[in-house]
Amino acid sequence: VSGGECHRAIDLVNLIRKLHGDYFGIGVAGHPEGHPSSGKGEEGRLLEMQHLKEKLDAGAEFIITQFFYDVNVFMRYVKRCRKAGIDCPIIPGIMPIQSFSSLLKMTQFCGISVPSSVIARLQ
Repeated sequence: VSGGECHRAIDLVNLIRKLHGDYFGIGVAGHPEGHPSSGKGEEGRLLEMQHLKEKLDAGAEFIITQFFYDVNVFMRYVKRCRKAGIDCPIIPGIMPIQSFSSLLKMTQFCGISVPSSVIARLQ
């Protein structure tokens, strides 16, 4: 959106609903391992969950997560969402592994953990 109307995702959700009502289905991002701007630890997870709930309350209908390689991370995230009262569909984000070097680069850049069993199979 030009003019800087949407500084956060919730602003875009609100704008779409204001301009188009329920014409579009809206999905928002979820971050099973935390969003970099939310901080680390329990406080960061609570803040991230609060932001996610606000986006859904504003009219988003589903969540697509950032990619992950540890299914336990995803399952814990879904449990946290359900505990927070988020009951919409949560679609797991995937990123196929194209090469070992690209896996390392992207997971380090995004702060995504990779199980040692996955690393061992690729080395």
